[in-house]
Amino acid sequence: MSNTLGDPEMKLIPLLTILFTLSTAAYYPPDRNSLQGKVVFGYQGWYKTGPYDNSWFHWFDASPSNKSFDSDFWPDTTEYPAECLASSGFNFTDGRPAKLYSNSCPGTVDTHFRWLYEYGLDCFFLQRFYTVTKQSKAATTPLVSLVMKSAEKWNRTFVIEYDLSGGGENSTFSYITQDWNYLVSNLSILNSPAYQHHNGKPVVELWGIGVRTSLSPNLTYSLVSWFQSQGCYVIQGVDKSWTYNTSGPYYPTYLLGDVIQPWMVGVYWNSIVNSYLSRSGTVGDMATIRNRNLTLQYSSVIFPGTTASNRGHAAGATINQAPFTRDNGTFFTRQAAIVSAQKPLFIFVAMFDEISEGTQVYKTIAKKKDVPTNVRLVAYDSEGGDFSNDYYLVLSNNITRNFRNVWNVPYEYQPNVTTSASATATSASATTTSASATATSVLQGEEADFVI
Repeated sequence: MSNTLGDPEMKLIPLLTILFTLSTAAYYPPDRNSLQGKVVFGYQGWYKTGPYDNSWFHWFDASPSNKSFDSDFWPDTTEYPAECLASSGFNFTDGRPAKLYSNSCPGTVDTHFRWLYEYGLDCFFLQRFYTVTKQSKAATTPLVSLVMKSAEKWNRTFVIEYDLSGGGENSTFSYITQDWNYLVSNLSILNSPAYQHHNGKPVVELWGIGVRTSLSPNLTYSLVSWFQSQGCYVIQGVDKSWTYNTSGPYYPTYLLGDVIQPWMVGVYWNSIVNSYLSRSGTVGDMATIRNRNLTLQYSSVIFPGTTASNRGHAAGATINQAPFTRDNGTFFTRQAAIVSAQKPLFIFVAMFDEISEGTQVYKTIAKKKDVPTNVRLVAYDSEGGDFSNDYYLVLSNNITRNFRNVWNVPYEYQPNVTTSASATATSASATTTSASATATSVLQGEEADFVI
């Protein structure tokens, strides 16, 4: 098996110049009954605009200004319907107004699902935040309907993921369980052919167990138990140190769920990713599961990098991408190679659209010369190299194809549209040698032919 990220003859992504073309061919629907071998994407869907929502939530702290913009990148909005866009107050170099999208607009969500379809990607885990949803359920619940409709239209799948951040001991259990009952009874999400199942059960994720310690061990245990009593397949998003203390207060809850998914965003960066993941993360966790004879399945979290300097709004400060630089995509693909070789049940990419923390993989302006001029921003080429706006969607397609190969899950996907992405990486020859050698040594013979 040749498990390389990209063409079968390529040994590194990105390497010198990559030209990857998705050409017109057969339509490939994802398997809605299994998570095995899937690469899924967290979907925030929380961006709003003044004209559409009377709010600039997650784009700006308040009203638009260059001192309150919340992202270090700028999204590529050229494919969104005009009715979904609003002027930000910034301009491009040619004088055109720079516009931002609203997730409340059906065309925005539909565009994002179309991109899943066009790049051969399967599934969104829709983040349903305890605090935001509780404060304005009427404003957040329509997004679920939009996601379900577009998932059905583009034959993709989706999962509800509850982010328990901000939950309190007295209200979290009743609120989350009532919300799930509402989604099932009123929106009929489980009747949708697009809702993702595994082993015959609808999938749900509870994120923050052991991470958000405002939620007691008894509460989290009760939540997991309740969802299992409803016939759900339960994924737990947990702290990276979940294996350390078998007598710890949350450990019984960890063992109760079906899948464990430790959160890894911000834990390591490119200069230490190989050394860290060779002893911790997926490699170490899955070894622990085997050694302790646990019945848990495992999900690996990977991310393309992160930068969030504008969220701090430090006056006069420059945007600091270190230490979580994307390194021209190699940070993303190194993680994918190492965790894929361990054969977790599925891989979770954080995130599809969280541009406010710089973890997005969706279409983003890649060239610094093309971003709006009157706000401080970076672009993919700020690290050097020559990238297209869909570069990380192409890498996501490559990662998906190769993870399917590891699991021997058929992947014949080529959509009925044509798109391409090209990239140039610096110091490619040196990176090829070190990446291939490191991947082989780290994997220690397990799927060692999966080389980035």
